[in-house]
Amino acid sequence: MSFRLTRLRCAVPDSDVTILSWLLMLHFSLDAAQQLTKEGIAVEVLDVRSLAPIDYQTVGDSVKKTGRVIIVEEGPKTGGVSAEIAAGIQERFAQYLKGPQS
Repeated sequence: MSFRLTRLRCAVPDSDVTILSWLLMLHFSLDAAQQLTKEGIAVEVLDVRSLAPIDYQTVGDSVKKTGRVIIVEEGPKTGGVSAEIAAGIQERFAQYLKGPQS
């Protein structure tokens, strides 16, 4: 069996908003997705298993489907990994976003 950490894992597939997270924040994101589902919001949660390289193909597929992205990171608001991911999403998929990234 082959296993590639360079690919994102879709932990929860759905269609209203994409949440990108990793490590501890993935668990908080999964809890948030359950709460939002109860409120009628369909959340797709992507487990970012590799930060270098980022699997922008899978991110793009999700962004094209949902049009919304939330990046959950346990780190600084500026200069962190999420800022780099947000910039990469903006460069590649801005035309698919329905609003600003959070």
